[in-house]
Amino acid sequence: MLKFSKNLNYSRFEIIVSDGGSTDDTPFLAEQYTDKVLVESSVPEGWIGKNYGCHLAAEIAQGELLLFTDVDTRHTPNSLQIAVSNLLEKKVDLLTIFPYQKLSRW
Repeated sequence: MLKFSKNLNYSRFEIIVSDGGSTDDTPFLAEQYTDKVLVESSVPEGWIGKNYGCHLAAEIAQGELLLFTDVDTRHTPNSLQIAVSNLLEKKVDLLTIFPYQKLSRW
């Protein structure tokens, strides 16, 4: 089940969903909560689906910083602010984080 939210306490951000040919209503649902929805069901040779989707989204993103996440990831209101703060504080060009995982069933 998709749970999108723009309830982030960060001054400026955009949400881009890159859908790789899902069989559910992801594109339709995403349009209600995001700034842009890309739908591309074919993946060029030499690419992997998620990587290609991130590549497509990065090409149209307006921002200086990019955060790639999965559609089933839930973000707290301060998650974007914390990620950007860590990136700037550590003065790095790339930051990988491993979020808290909550499993509802095994």
